[in-house]
Amino acid sequence: MALTRRALIGRAGVFGVGLAVLGGTGVATSGFSRAAAEVLPADLLTVPSKFPLPVTAPKALAQLGPAVAGPGPSARIELFAVPTPSSFPADIAVGSDGGLWFTEMVGGKIGRIDPDTKEIIEVPVRDPLSTPAGIKSGPDGLLYITMTVGNRIGVLDPATRVIEEYELPHPASGPLDIVPGPDGAMWNTQTLGNRIARFDVTSRTFTEYPIPTPASAPADIIAGPDGGLWFCELVGNKVARFDPETERFEEYPVPTLAAAPFSPNVGPDGNIWVTYTAGNKVARIDVVTREITEFAVPTVPAGMICGNPGPDGACYFAETVGNKVARLDPETFEFTEYTVPVPGIGPADFPPTPAPDGALWFVGYTGNAIGRLTLA
Repeated sequence: MALTRRALIGRAGVFGVGLAVLGGTGVATSGFSRAAAEVLPADLLTVPSKFPLPVTAPKALAQLGPAVAGPGPSARIELFAVPTPSSFPADIAVGSDGGLWFTEMVGGKIGRIDPDTKEIIEVPVRDPLSTPAGIKSGPDGLLYITMTVGNRIGVLDPATRVIEEYELPHPASGPLDIVPGPDGAMWNTQTLGNRIARFDVTSRTFTEYPIPTPASAPADIIAGPDGGLWFCELVGNKVARFDPETERFEEYPVPTLAAAPFSPNVGPDGNIWVTYTAGNKVARIDVVTREITEFAVPTVPAGMICGNPGPDGACYFAETVGNKVARLDPETFEFTEYTVPVPGIGPADFPPTPAPDGALWFVGYTGNAIGRLTLA
């Protein structure tokens, strides 16, 4: 598969998956397999940044006053423009310095927005065509980044703003998402390589595990409350769990056909919630029984990408195509949808941990903006 600057994602349309709305709920069966691990060293590339970097004053695109479409609380949305035009911000995380750091897939930079001043700085990566995609804060306070086309893992120090990059063992693996695991390592999905990989933060070596389902296209990954690593198989149409102790996979087909599950997250109820990019639903997986229950999203097509718990104990999801942020009450299962005030913003991701100001921040993938949602 040829890779371009916008390869693999747009996070809203990985591999050009079409939108579909199909019915069905139920319990998925699982398959178990032990992975064959391969441990390989990483090659180091250091990217010195210009420090201090230029600071861009906040440029507010728009604000939405208290408004609500559903039974939930009203909310206010603010939008801030990313300085680099058409940068396609894809993922966002809270750094150890209290800033909100985000990837610019096409811009070839890592951005930081100050939650208080709203000022933005941008750190260029070594190769502007490397497509930085996923970003998470590690146990050592450093930020870990996947370079999807560049086939590297980046390590950014929030204090010095220097990026080190480590080449993956296999070419064209397509690393997409990354997460700190229960073992203190950083785990990433390899969408083209059909693997998940462990990156040791001390030795800077990789251990790779091939996924049982061929060409499954693993997408986002999280550490579950049960000690497992949960990830979505976008093309395989499954949600999988990997046990880092036993090195065994479990795979659960989702009930809706061609749903294109993309992003799992741990809900406030302790279960795994999953977004469907094409199925126009979200799903809840009981971590004990593995039962899957699906919930239809009111807006069609919504193009759901990512989700995370909000500050009020509800589940929040990004409707990239619907241009909304959706709230799902985990007790009543009622949706509330908040329309982003500027058309075409395309909310795509939230930080996995709460922001210092208590707001729900998100990236506007297609609108080149960073959004901030606060409940009224």
